[in-house]
Amino acid sequence: MKTAKLDIHAYITGRIIAALERGVGPWIRPWKGTKGPHNGTSARLYRGINPWLLAARAEEKGWTDPRWCTEKQALKRGWRFKDSAYDKPGDLDLGFVVCWWFFKTTRTLKNGDKRDERVPFMRLYRVANFEQLEGPKPYDDSLPGHWQEEMRRDKARKLVDDLPVCIRHGGDSACYDPQKDIVHMPVPAAFAKEDDYWVTLFHELGHWTGSDLRLERDFSGRFGEQAYAIEELVAELTAANMAAHLEIGESGQIRPDHARYIGHWLEVLRRDRRAISHAASKADRATRYLLELAEAGPSKRRSGRRRTIQNRSLPVAMAI
Repeated sequence: MKTAKLDIHAYITGRIIAALERGVGPWIRPWKGTKGPHNGTSARLYRGINPWLLAARAEEKGWTDPRWCTEKQALKRGWRFKDSAYDKPGDLDLGFVVCWWFFKTTRTLKNGDKRDERVPFMRLYRVANFEQLEGPKPYDDSLPGHWQEEMRRDKARKLVDDLPVCIRHGGDSACYDPQKDIVHMPVPAAFAKEDDYWVTLFHELGHWTGSDLRLERDFSGRFGEQAYAIEELVAELTAANMAAHLEIGESGQIRPDHARYIGHWLEVLRRDRRAISHAASKADRATRYLLELAEAGPSKRRSGRRRTIQNRSLPVAMAI
């Protein structure tokens, strides 16, 4: 008897829908300290949809260790799984991450010409949280000193200062105005935590990347009336990616706009099982755009309004 092939897109979407129904969105941070979910053997941060998937699993199980690894990586280091780690061999009910891989193929065009193409395919990898393992050292969850917090925030300030973006402070709402190409933000003192200010700003900068002047994101063709909800999801995932990169710890509380978008996101995901992977890929591209543009520095400020960073197709990456 043949085993039914796992539909990875449907499986991922089902997990995300279940998380959203529990109120667990991209903003959740069940970890100790401020560093986001990362591979405990390589120290690389997970990106794309993976931080959300891992955070949802950790929240569900009550894990607070942000470190993960594959079974192969654990066994190579002599670590063992605790008895409760697996329900049965091959069970997928652990944490998992996904990754796009590419293989080369040649397509024949209608005129007979040959064209080399890179065709993407998705793979799923099981990963274990370090709280499921015997052997690793306990996670150092000591809070960073004041000077370390200032260093992280200085890094965030420098990154934003190096972007060719116009940010105006004042009022009680945060938004991106595409007509004027301006990001509007409340003053930092209006936020409960300074880190919440930065995460909100990165959300609006996520929208900023989608302008016709930059990455030219347009979901209207595929998602129609739901295009706005998908764009908001991309911006939220971009903010989560940037916060993880800078090790900024948002409070994790559901803001009023979060509550409003959850229903829209659920509607989109139930209609299109590939929507979440598509949004995560766009958010990963937006994240790289911001980081590369900031790295280019003020010397690129005048040309930053154009697509100075290559608009290439990027995979939903993982840290294996």
